[in-house]
Amino acid sequence: MTYYMTQHKRDVANYIWMTTSAVGAAACFLILFITFAIWLHPKSRAHLDRVSWRIVVWALAANFIFAIASVASSRLPQSSETLCGFSVFVLQIALQFSGSLFFTISLNLQLVVIHGFSGQKFEKFYIAGSAAIAIILNVPPYATGKFGWDPMEGNCWYTLDSSKEDKLVWQIATQMIWTALTAFGEIINSACVIIWMWRYNRRVRHVTQQLSSKNSSESDQSDHVHETNSQRSFTPINYKGIFVRISRYPLASCFVNLLSIFTALHSTMINDYGSQTDYNILLLSDFLYGGRPVVYATLAALDPAFIRGFKTLLDHLLSRNRSDQDPRSGLSDSEIKPRPLGFKLTPMANDVPESNHNVFALDTMAQIESKIIHHNRSSPVSENKTKRAPDDEFSKGTSMKNSGVDNTASSSIILVERKSMDVLDISFLQSKSHGQEALQCQSRVLDNVSKLDIEKGVGASVVNSNTANGRDFTNLFRDDKERQEEDAFWKQI
Repeated sequence: MTYYMTQHKRDVANYIWMTTSAVGAAACFLILFITFAIWLHPKSRAHLDRVSWRIVVWALAANFIFAIASVASSRLPQSSETLCGFSVFVLQIALQFSGSLFFTISLNLQLVVIHGFSGQKFEKFYIAGSAAIAIILNVPPYATGKFGWDPMEGNCWYTLDSSKEDKLVWQIATQMIWTALTAFGEIINSACVIIWMWRYNRRVRHVTQQLSSKNSSESDQSDHVHETNSQRSFTPINYKGIFVRISRYPLASCFVNLLSIFTALHSTMINDYGSQTDYNILLLSDFLYGGRPVVYATLAALDPAFIRGFKTLLDHLLSRNRSDQDPRSGLSDSEIKPRPLGFKLTPMANDVPESNHNVFALDTMAQIESKIIHHNRSSPVSENKTKRAPDDEFSKGTSMKNSGVDNTASSSIILVERKSMDVLDISFLQSKSHGQEALQCQSRVLDNVSKLDIEKGVGASVVNSNTANGRDFTNLFRDDKERQEEDAFWKQI
């Protein structure tokens, strides 16, 4: 043994390991504490309802334990043989458990996105399997006394009681090879998902271009609503942004785990730290092992689910603080600010008075025939009015021909057939107490209009004059359905 590796240099290396581990423990504890606060608030809790985030929480808890055990391993003296071996045992279990959990995140992403499995059904197997692997790998070396004092580094690690080769075999078999496999597995799973999304994007763009060219060649007979739905059904994925999110954990695992394996392997294979290069590699190894919890805590803090949940919780706390300071907080909303006035469609200039024989007949609309106001089949309308009523007609707030309708609760739909240039204005149930029934009627009407358009081969543009936002009811129902499907999908991931 040379005199290059002094006790002071060992203390410096152990101090680096202890300091970075303490910072990592504090970072993991902070993220776990904020996560618990977000979970206590019902509105912000919904943002954390994802399989991947729950696995991240388990992994952060494991990294917190890993950091605490690392601090103990770097500070325990040689005389504490029992505590020394137990601290390394806890450290290694936490290390393997968190590494396996991060691998299951990428595995779950591939199973859900590519193969269509339910991530929530596999969640318990991810956690139980990771715990089983960590226990199986670390019980044998702990039972045989391979965890204990390392005289070369002056801390608790794999012992040198038998030989350097024996230490190397146990370290490779129970730690290094499995850490490397999980890191490479994350890279492979993430690469499979990214390649699949890239191929999906190519297919979607090809299909969308074909639909666009076909619709443009048959524009006089195409259905505007059907065209919009077809284009929305094949939406390209913004894989560039998702690529960054997916690749963060694998890249971090490769950087931290693979580099730490290299440094630990180098320190185990050399006979002694006889040069400054060997000592620098030891310092890098201690820095990587201690900084590992810091890296994963930072990645968790940048997770979109955590950010959205934290913003929701913060907005709730700030709004409650403002309401406590506002003397008008005890007043109702109607007393604080006036209720916005409702508005309705201004009748078009070429509309004719309502006639009983101009009722638009649909099979399932027999029960709401009395709700139909008028149907102009005699007078053509201009092309710009058939596509969408002008914005000023929505904002004037003038009353319709039937003056007995409540302005604050009205909703209308204009159905325009391009082929015959007919305009149909349907005013549904106006009472606020029948709001749910009105939505159901509107949904049934739109469904029947779509069926009728397919049978007749005519197009229809749908314009909604709902007083709340004036949006297209077709888009409203479709967006709600797509949002529910998207939320259900992200819960699996």
